[in-house]
Amino acid sequence: MWACCATTFASDFSGPLQDVQVTVNGSLITYSVVDPVLGNRQGAANTPGSFISTPANSGGVVTWVASDTSGSRIYYVIYDPGRSNWIAGFSTTAATSITGPLNDSGVVAWQAGNVTSFVVYDPLSGTWKAKSLTTPAVSLSVPKNRGGIVAWNADQTVYYVAYDPIIRSWISGFLSTPGSFIGDIQDLDGVVAWPVGNNVHYRVYDPNRAPAWREGDVPGTAIINNLTIANSTVYWSSGTPSQNHTAGYNSTTGLWTGSATPVHASFLVSAISGNPPLFIWFTDLSLGGTSWSWNFGDGATAVGRTPYHAFNGLGRYQIVQTVAGPAGTSTANTNILTDLMSPSGAILINNDDSYTRSASVMLTISVTDNSGVISAMRFSNTNNANWSSWMPYSTSLAWTLSAGDGLKSVYGQFTDPSSNLFNVSDSITLDSRPAPLAFVTNYFVGESTPMLQVAVQLSDSTHFKVSVDYSTSDGTATAGSDYGSAHGTLVFFPGETAHTFRLYITNDTLVELNETILVTLSNPVNATVGGPATVTIMDDDPPTVSFSTSNFTVEENAGPAMITVSLNAASGMTPTINYATSNGTATAGTDYTPVLGTLTFSPGQTTRSFVVPVVNETVNEASETVLLYLSNPTNALLGAQSRATLTILDDNPPQASLSTNRFQVSESAGTVAIPVRLANPFMQTVYVDYATSDGTAKAGTDYVGASGTLVFAPGVTNRSFLVTLLHDVPTGTSETLSIGLTGMVNATPGAFLSATLTILDDGPVQFGSASWQTNTGFHSTLSGAPGHSYAIDVSSNLLQWSELTRITNTTGTVDFADPAAAGLKKRFYRARQTN
Repeated sequence: MWACCATTFASDFSGPLQDVQVTVNGSLITYSVVDPVLGNRQGAANTPGSFISTPANSGGVVTWVASDTSGSRIYYVIYDPGRSNWIAGFSTTAATSITGPLNDSGVVAWQAGNVTSFVVYDPLSGTWKAKSLTTPAVSLSVPKNRGGIVAWNADQTVYYVAYDPIIRSWISGFLSTPGSFIGDIQDLDGVVAWPVGNNVHYRVYDPNRAPAWREGDVPGTAIINNLTIANSTVYWSSGTPSQNHTAGYNSTTGLWTGSATPVHASFLVSAISGNPPLFIWFTDLSLGGTSWSWNFGDGATAVGRTPYHAFNGLGRYQIVQTVAGPAGTSTANTNILTDLMSPSGAILINNDDSYTRSASVMLTISVTDNSGVISAMRFSNTNNANWSSWMPYSTSLAWTLSAGDGLKSVYGQFTDPSSNLFNVSDSITLDSRPAPLAFVTNYFVGESTPMLQVAVQLSDSTHFKVSVDYSTSDGTATAGSDYGSAHGTLVFFPGETAHTFRLYITNDTLVELNETILVTLSNPVNATVGGPATVTIMDDDPPTVSFSTSNFTVEENAGPAMITVSLNAASGMTPTINYATSNGTATAGTDYTPVLGTLTFSPGQTTRSFVVPVVNETVNEASETVLLYLSNPTNALLGAQSRATLTILDDNPPQASLSTNRFQVSESAGTVAIPVRLANPFMQTVYVDYATSDGTAKAGTDYVGASGTLVFAPGVTNRSFLVTLLHDVPTGTSETLSIGLTGMVNATPGAFLSATLTILDDGPVQFGSASWQTNTGFHSTLSGAPGHSYAIDVSSNLLQWSELTRITNTTGTVDFADPAAAGLKKRFYRARQTN
């Protein structure tokens, strides 16, 4: 496409390659030129007819006349580097002789009779643009063809034609001055001028004005001399003495003035875009210039009016033309795009998720360009409106969607260094409802169940992919012993609300409580998690049930007896056991109330109790017993101690008494224990005071006086105190002292509250009151110091003795007997002290 930088004026349409070589050989014409892109010479040949005129080679255009029997034609060719080809054209057959062709500034013009024709090459279409005008032929002048304008006069009318490359058409104009003499037409630098009598007329083509041909007419009163055009300005002189005149076109105002034409830069390019290598030729349309320089934007420069340039890189290049002339300088510019490919790629919202819970999203950006560079990007929530500011390219960007649930789109625009624009979008549905709750319910599972499917549930279905980690941990159960630990991740796809995992249970033989496993959810994605859930392992191993002891006691006045039943271990089951009572020495209804029933152990309980009501009697009696029984257990086994005894302790104060009212002790015994007894056990502590007093024995001489308190712990019935004896010279006479119980607490007086202690003198042992009967044998009473043991010897001849028996004298006298022996006539007896 032809493109220009500013105002377009008819000027130089020469081809870019000027160094064309042409040869004619008979009816064969050959032409060639070096292609700067291909780097070699490109040639072509033509055999248009039997006669070929000398070719006119100017401005890169070669034209000639060829004739044959059918007539003559105008041929013209130009090399188009953009197409790497020679482009040829020719006119229709002329019926009359041909004037021309005239070849200048890329325009070819000729006359055939009263028909004037002109043609120019259009690089956009790759064709020649031709036009013909038929004018009167009485006084037809030869056309002028210079600076892109063809002009001639015919019968006092001046015609002028210019090619407008913007609308790609020839635009003509004329001025008729009947009866006037038309001087020589001047045609140069885009301006045409001629004198008519004493007047001067001049024209310039300005397509940005209406009409496009801008007219200038100066009436005069003197003969016009020296009419010339230089630098798009018209000069002439008139009158005597001669006066100089100037006419210049101001492209800013669109008016002719009396000053020189201001320099006005303007040019066309053969293309504004294309893939590299892109060949561009330039058509200068400037006014008022005498020198031209070019900067092609890629580091290359040139001078001259009609340069060419090949762009080999990718980019957008700014071409700047600088035109200098007598009236100053002017610049014009345009852009050439050699990168025709827009960026490509995609944006993904939240990694191409279909839904988002939050309006704050992350854009993942993957856009590329053939140049390797993305210059900038911007985004919008509404298509082609309300764009963000341009920002440097990045592969990710935090972005906020427009408010409100529903389908949301994000639009992106990306540019490369050549300003190629790429539009892309992605959509996601905003669903800001709260995330569902992931939870596990509590489970109860028998210990013998090998595996439990644990369900992890969502409180609501969701559009989002949900994931949650699960793990087990010890509650009261121990991993490895009671269960196999489990952990992992569950993934819920949109619409799913439940998944399960396996939990393996260990079946052991231990009696134990129900044990717990904790199930914890963590690391939720698109969900929240509830608290830990509990899996309870229900133990199925039965415990043993027994009485807590084999003997229970209760005071008769203490109220009901509490009987305790125990399990050997805490159990997770609910054991039951039946209990009952029966008479031992106690009598149901008189001493106690019989009971029977069932005890229930809740999980974890190890003891339960029942009561046996006891009757409180006023009779002082011995303790009595009730028999206790356990039977018919459920969820338990009957233990070894399934029977027990309840002893009812009488609550009437017992009688306290000495064991006798007469005690004897040998003087040499050293001490003697005096027993004190309670008539029956008592559940309270009993206190009994005692004391000694002189009889014939004297304290300090025969014994040590003793006094104090005996303490009977609950249930104890026998205590004693000691009397210490003092050994003196044997006299053979026994002595006595008195012993008395002087005070009692929690007891009543018994049969013997006082007694006499006889201290036997340690004299020799004596036989007394001996007798012998034939049927019963020998009988005697031995007297001596108490506390000694004696051997009784027998003999029949007083020479040989043998031991008959041993006796212990505890009271001072002791009886012994020797049964009669058959045929025995006589025996002798003696006693020996052995301690």
